Amino acid sequence: MSFEYFEYLYEKNQFDEIQIIDRAVESQGRPYYFLAMVRKGDQVQVCVLAQTKPWAGCFAMDQNTMRQNMKASLMWAGSAVDMSKIEINGQVLEIGGGQFQTLGEGSPECMVFLAKLAEAGFSMPKDHVFYQMEWNSIELSQAEVRTPPAQLPDWKNADICVTWAQQAKGYCIEKPLKLMAVSQKKTESEAGSDAESNAGSAAEPKVETDAESDVPMICSGQGFSFSMTDQDGIVKNAVCYVNSVTLIDMWAEYDQQFADPEYQKKAREHVSEEQFEDMKQDLYRALEQECPRGMCFFGIEYECECEADLTLEFYAAEYLESSPAVHHGGATVYLSTSKPSKEIGDHGLKLRACVIRTPAAPDTKELCVELFSAHEMIPEREEVFAGRKSDT
Repeated sequence: MSFEYFEYLYEKNQFDEIQIIDRAVESQGRPYYFLAMVRKGDQVQVCVLAQTKPWAGCFAMDQNTMRQNMKASLMWAGSAVDMSKIEINGQVLEIGGGQFQTLGEGSPECMVFLAKLAEAGFSMPKDHVFYQMEWNSIELSQAEVRTPPAQLPDWKNADICVTWAQQAKGYCIEKPLKLMAVSQKKTESEAGSDAESNAGSAAEPKVETDAESDVPMICSGQGFSFSMTDQDGIVKNAVCYVNSVTLIDMWAEYDQQFADPEYQKKAREHVSEEQFEDMKQDLYRALEQECPRGMCFFGIEYECECEADLTLEFYAAEYLESSPAVHHGGATVYLSTSKPSKEIGDHGLKLRACVIRTPAAPDTKELCVELFSAHEMIPEREEVFAGRKSDT
């Protein structure tokens, strides 16, 4: 902190217009507090407080293991910026992103901002849950209004209709597995018969377990069950059907892609010969950091049977216990092989794929992994918060 930074914060929080909203609401068991609308120049923000899980101990990300960092990221339950639209008295405010931070994380900036709102009349009610709550558990969202209105709407006593944007809800699972890279190829008639008999079946699959670790051993054509618990304590059960476990040679795939005359022709419609070669070398340098030439990645194709639409994430056990890797610039390796080979799997469900980005020798037969997390897509929804009744 310095006086220079203080002056910056002071100037940043000089608004042309402040309208105190002062509305406490609750959505899906989570308290929110609509603070104010502020205008500065041609920018208008809706400012909202929301309860979040404390991030204490999560800031030294480079000192944590990958498991700790990824579990910390799953703690986040979405912010008020995930509103896509607000309607007050027939006036629609389209939300175009914004910023959010816990009050504790952005303490100096948030204190100056809240002090400015206090000058305009804001005061947190003493009977509200936020009044005595630690600031590390309160998130401040400043949502940008896409098309600022000429006049700020009157929130007093009005119904507030919020459209919550589609969100990904994360679950931490941490189920140990041993993947077996064994091909169990079937004829088309066998695969079709399996799909017909298995479609819609929620029976728990039978799997072998490792004699020493008692961990399920999973290869192509097998499956396993798991459960997950959301923040409200609700348990959901699911079955994962593994269609294939394979070793993927990323180097061979990119070598083939760059050697393809049709790919070269399309690429050179947009870049020069020199730029094409630079792009190729940048990608190879990035790939070398993740998977040295001669090594492979494990790939898994799966179906998931659950009341929720889930995408699963698998990681090697050694990766989860490692420290964050330092990469030295360059291109990002996009894994085209993370797309499944077909749309529908052997059990008649949507087929998905996951690449486990831990290098393995091409003759590796097994890999200790975890089904670390699952992500559920929550569709867009509307919610109306009734206005206060007038005393008159």
